Amino acid sequence: MKNEMKNETNIKILVHQLNNVELEGINLKDAPDFVDAFVSYAELKGRPLTDEELDEVNACSDYVHALVEESIY
Repeated sequence: MKNEMKNETNIKILVHQLNNVELEGINLKDAPDFVDAFVSYAELKGRPLTDEELDEVNACSDYVHALVEESIY
């Protein structure tokens, strides 16, 4: 449990440092949930995130949802 909390905190810090974030899977018919949307690409300090890092970012559904809303509204 302790590792999960630490990991979640690290991800929250990480997502605020991402640049060049690209989204895919946005389906306007699925509004307001956008459950199929995901981050397909992002950079951290100039380097692309690995697939594993993208999986961690996409696990933060609130963050992904906020990005989708930002991009369409």
